Amino acid sequence: MKTLSVLALSDPQMFTLVRLVIDDCFAIAQVPVGQLKTQGDASFPRSKAHEAFRRAKDAYASENLKGSDLKDIIEQTKATVIGAEIDSRAELASKGLVAVGAPSQKRLALSWMCLEGASLAYTTDAFHASLAGSLVSAFCFRRCAMCLLSRVFAVIPPKSFRPNIQCFGL
Repeated sequence: MKTLSVLALSDPQMFTLVRLVIDDCFAIAQVPVGQLKTQGDASFPRSKAHEAFRRAKDAYASENLKGSDLKDIIEQTKATVIGAEIDSRAELASKGLVAVGAPSQKRLALSWMCLEGASLAYTTDAFHASLAGSLVSAFCFRRCAMCLLSRVFAVIPPKSFRPNIQCFGL
């Protein structure tokens, strides 16, 4: 189970979001900026997300279910939850921001793949399909960016997709 401490914005009403998506259970709590914890800091009170985490762990134990303890993310200000990276670290929190988007590792890998692909005279249909799918996945977090992909889909019209062809000229 993942628990995140997310900073409080101007709304004094704090919220806690607890959800289960397939087999990924998570709790996200809004906390005042001054109470954002750093890893290993026990001086602040536990968040509502941590309380939900403890209840879930107790429920697992009472039913003798094995969890994925090594995958637990507890009281962090940056983590990936159901595919979205949520970042409320102090540098952002002090500016009143919480960033949500594709994980930074994925964005970095995609930028490298795009640059490498653009430098080649030929690439494969399979490369284009994989790259386009990955870009759509990342751009879905910023729907207005999806308009940038309209020409990408024109590169390989679905009717002419031929994965057995080795190279595709740009």
